[in-house]
Amino acid sequence: MAEDLVKQHVITLLGRRRELQEAIEKRVSEHEAAGGRVVDGGQVDHDTWEVTDYRTGETLAEGSNGLNGFLELLGSHQAESWALIDPLTDDLYDDDLHVTEGLPESLCDALDDWIGSRSTSNEDVAEFVGWPVERVLEARRD
Repeated sequence: MAEDLVKQHVITLLGRRRELQEAIEKRVSEHEAAGGRVVDGGQVDHDTWEVTDYRTGETLAEGSNGLNGFLELLGSHQAESWALIDPLTDDLYDDDLHVTEGLPESLCDALDDWIGSRSTSNEDVAEFVGWPVERVLEARRD
């Protein structure tokens, strides 16, 4: 039955997202255990940039001197123990679209978008797959 395939596909996607989050957490923890700090940031617009702590969201640095200023900061003593989250974890992301046999690729892609959309509530996903909301929250956290 098509509905069962769709439900199974969504469950598979949630599992893959949870595995990704666990792998990211492991990578971040390893960097922190080695004395580093994981940060997020970059250009906010043409001239301004900011760097925040990955864990807390605390603003660590900001500037209005464009990309050159941001790159200068990253090369500074202040940032020598920092690791930007994206380069630290980019290799963990699987760009291959998971397709469930029996479902069109376009539907699989749409379901992946649905799961990843901030406008999709955890309650909607939980109701659809028959899971507690907490389990969906754990799989979708980012």
